[in-house]
This record gives sequence, structure tokens and C-alpha cells, in this order.
Amino acid sequence: MIKLKQNTKIYGDSTSGYLVILDKEYTINNFINEILTRKEWGYFFINDNKYKYQNDKLINVIEKEILSTKIKNISASGGWSRMDYIINTNN
Repeated sequence: MIKLKQNTKIYGDSTSGYLVILDKEYTINNFINEILTRKEWGYFFINDNKYKYQNDKLINVIEKEILSTKIKNISASGGWSRMDYIINTNN
């Protein structure tokens, strides 16, 4: 299960920054699959690349070797139905 903990103030557009709390070790693939069940939209930022997602679909293709990478930590920013995730890996 993934939880979001607000770690910034609420900005004028009603968005905030968040710490993403993971309950277990995740690969990028596992994490993305879980997020796609939330019916959000936004971007995954991974290794200086930006990948768009919307509802239950990943709009951009992510290379297989990136998908199997383990996640070190994640932060997020957004609100309402948009959420952007900044993913840091062990690499």
C-alpha cells in the first residue's frame, strides 16, 4: 500500500508536496501499476525523463530495464486528480 504524507503548505492552486510512504520494496513497474489503479493523471519523473500517465494508462513507453529498477524513495506534488511522482532509484 502506498500512502502520501503532506510535507509542504497548501499552495494557492490547492496543491501540496508529499512524501510517498511505501509499505514494502517496490520496483518502478510495481509502483506504476499501483498508481494506475487510482484514476489520477500526471507524470512520473525517473532519471531525468518524464513519462505521462492518465487514469489507468501509461501514455509513454518506459524501457524494460528501467521498469525493473528498485525504488529508493519517492516524493510527489499535486492535488485534486493530478499527481506528479519524482522517483529516486538505488542506482
